Amino acid sequence: MYRHVTQGIRRDAPSPQFQDSWQRQLKTADEILNRLHQQEGVVLADQVGMGKTYVACAVAASILLSPPSWTTLRSRQVAIVVPPNVADKWVGEWARFHETYLGPEVGLRGPRAPITKADDFLKAIDDPDSRRADLLVVTHTALSRLTVNHHIQLALVWAATGGNHPTENDLYFRRIYAKWCGEHRGLIEDRSYSTDRVLELLSHSPETWQDVWRDLTGVDLGDDPVPADVIKTLAGYDFSDVLDCLDGIPRRRVADTRSLGDRLVASRAELATITTGFMREVLGGTSARFPLLVLDEAHAAKNDWTRLAQLFGSPESQTGRGILHGVADRMLLLTATPFALGNDEFVRVLRRMTAASAHGIERAESLETLLTRLDTVMSEAQTAARMFDDTWSRLDDGAGRELAAWETIDPPDTLSATAAAAWAAATLSVTKRQAMHAELARWVIRHERPRNRRVIEGDAIRPGGTHCRGIEVPDELSLPFLLAARAQSLSERGSSRPYFAYGIASSFAAFLRIGEGDGDRDSDDDERDGGADVRGHDPADQSAWYRRQIETAILDGGQIRARHPKVDATATRALDQWRAFEKTVVFCWYVKTGGRLESEIARRIAEHVLDRGAREFGIDRSDEAAIRSRYENLARRLLASDTEARSNQSYQVIRAHILDTLRAHVGREPQNESVAEDIADVAIRNLRTDEFLSRCSRLGPDMTAEDVIAELTERRPGGDSLMERWIEFANRLVQPGFAHARRSLLEDLLGSAADDTVSGSVTERHAHSGRASLRTVRRAHGGTGLEDRVRLTSIFNTPSVPDILVASSVMGEGIDLHMNCDTIIHHDLDWNPGVVEQRTGRIERIGSLAERRGTGITVYLPYLAGTHDEKMFRVVDDRRKWFEVVMGREGGSSPDASGEELRQPIPDSIVSAMSLSLEA
Repeated sequence: MYRHVTQGIRRDAPSPQFQDSWQRQLKTADEILNRLHQQEGVVLADQVGMGKTYVACAVAASILLSPPSWTTLRSRQVAIVVPPNVADKWVGEWARFHETYLGPEVGLRGPRAPITKADDFLKAIDDPDSRRADLLVVTHTALSRLTVNHHIQLALVWAATGGNHPTENDLYFRRIYAKWCGEHRGLIEDRSYSTDRVLELLSHSPETWQDVWRDLTGVDLGDDPVPADVIKTLAGYDFSDVLDCLDGIPRRRVADTRSLGDRLVASRAELATITTGFMREVLGGTSARFPLLVLDEAHAAKNDWTRLAQLFGSPESQTGRGILHGVADRMLLLTATPFALGNDEFVRVLRRMTAASAHGIERAESLETLLTRLDTVMSEAQTAARMFDDTWSRLDDGAGRELAAWETIDPPDTLSATAAAAWAAATLSVTKRQAMHAELARWVIRHERPRNRRVIEGDAIRPGGTHCRGIEVPDELSLPFLLAARAQSLSERGSSRPYFAYGIASSFAAFLRIGEGDGDRDSDDDERDGGADVRGHDPADQSAWYRRQIETAILDGGQIRARHPKVDATATRALDQWRAFEKTVVFCWYVKTGGRLESEIARRIAEHVLDRGAREFGIDRSDEAAIRSRYENLARRLLASDTEARSNQSYQVIRAHILDTLRAHVGREPQNESVAEDIADVAIRNLRTDEFLSRCSRLGPDMTAEDVIAELTERRPGGDSLMERWIEFANRLVQPGFAHARRSLLEDLLGSAADDTVSGSVTERHAHSGRASLRTVRRAHGGTGLEDRVRLTSIFNTPSVPDILVASSVMGEGIDLHMNCDTIIHHDLDWNPGVVEQRTGRIERIGSLAERRGTGITVYLPYLAGTHDEKMFRVVDDRRKWFEVVMGREGGSSPDASGEELRQPIPDSIVSAMSLSLEA
């Protein structure tokens, strides 16, 4: 059935649930391999959540196990170049792919960890066959943001001072250099590199330093610290800058220690600069050769000036030959949003394939000729589509109805002039679109999932709210919104554009942050080129008066005096989801909005806990300490492993029920038994929180172990029980492919041994306990460390808390949040509908909770009526329908006064005729 996919890959998925998706992925991999025989690369542009990673793994495994005719490389490795935030995910995905579809008998070596430094990249490509990884996951920052490696700097010094044949003068410089190593503010501050050790290293050839270092320190570095490519480059390097720097190092200690320290810091910085430049030369001449290079999130390479794009630059480019130019026979580019790019941006992404060596390709036309023709037909299609866009925008309701019967034939004589013009423009646009499709189909493969979504807009996010209308702004809050709109219009006339109207539509906290010059939108990508243009506020600007009036209206003694209507609606919906035992992701752009939502939702949950406790325990609502104490006593009586040194029978009954249920599904093999034991403990850790108990319908002072079990087995509004979620999680962890991540995830979920008993204040219990947190609401943004974001993502994909994740743009790509969540709230939109789609895709993926339930995901799009927020919603909704029709539109910018939100809807017949069919 498959001509190019290696026989080493299993044809059947481990579960019938995934069989259809796996067959599509295999078919796609086969088509990619087929095309790579005749062209430099392919763009895999499947919609978000359709498994591009596994397709890429299948292509890589096929090339490694059954080398195609177009590669003659004897030593084969596949390189996958990825953004740093998804590097660990790729390592885990390959491990799961290997266990699930290859098996241990195949014997391909995957990466143990992503490569994040250039010297580790060089070491990986020159490893001996006995330990060489067949697949490398390399962050593009490893190759573009070079860091100084002590051993490589030492190798530079060694070679500059005579190498294996130093003169007396060379030895003198070595002693001077070594003198200032291993101390604070020295040339090498790491105390492991003492003067004696550095001198010993410099007296030996770098090829032997692994053994020398082991003898000196007892530490085995695991690999040669100086890669072969570095040693090769040393042979012909000009060391004059190194020698000049060594000559400037202080000879002796002086009384003025501050001056000495400053001189050493300057010398260290100069050596670091020299070493970095040397590493660029090493990487530029690297011996790395790959039959295939996979570039994930390839749309990030759309601009030539970015570090990522420059890695693939040709020798003729302004920045010179890139590190990855010519190192791969073929390239596979992965992106979910190719048509959210402008035409020129998309073609520039495709031009990265000129970095492929193109070995074995036989065709009449060059790659440059083919891409130039594609650029031309895309531009023609874009021009025709824009003409159609312009003509369509002039239609009124009557003319719009006349176009409902559009076909690719001459327009009927009965049409009005404006309708006839729109008819002709649509026909021309369809013709140009089809010509573009013919060229595009060579390079792009794209599949789209059938839409299974419930989209709830505007006021309908509130219980009892109205669909198709926005959230009303209360009369008492109308003044600040009106003033913000006026300030927005005034600011847009000047050079700076603080987004007053958009900030206040997100939250009062976001508005107050705008103009402080500290940046209010959230991203951890320093090459991001979208988003709001937020600059420091000029007091002389006309909008300054309005800003002061708005602050007066919304602040009281420095504190925000009123609830924000959209924050209120989002928090209300999140609370209702939580009460129903459903997880929710809330996306927002503004850092301050994220903080406000986190605190407001957490406050409401805490109020629910206290209200319910007061009612069920019969305690006065004002006595919060007594209510919390009663929850603690109940949790201790039912769910603590021991009470007053006696075995807790209720705990034993509940744990035995959970454990026996899990065993019935995962079996009693030793490894699976261990997983079941750990998951039972994780489940109980969640059950004993105030937040869980407060949601129990059987909550009360006489609550029993049987009541807790009944709560676990009761079917919830989502159609499943809490116990079924823990069963699904256990089944997932014991499946092939999860061994790589299983242990660390369970350790994170279990927390510390100290948390095995219920004790301490509520603050202590809801803060971090061990590495896992029992907080119900969590937030992830650009200020959250990458490692913490990865851990939080993994935990959110389990039945454990957190139940609500407030996320910023840094969680909008390459992150999976789908395993236990099928609801998303887009508190803030983006002008580009592709960005909104990417965010939605975090919960709409193969194997998602929505897919398992067969219910589809729920998407909330709240907006404030009669404000810029509503205008943004209308424009983005229109752009969603248009952005694939009018390719090249600047989807990330705000609209002008063109009235996009008022345009007539496009007939399905035209949308269908313009649609692209790029399936494998």
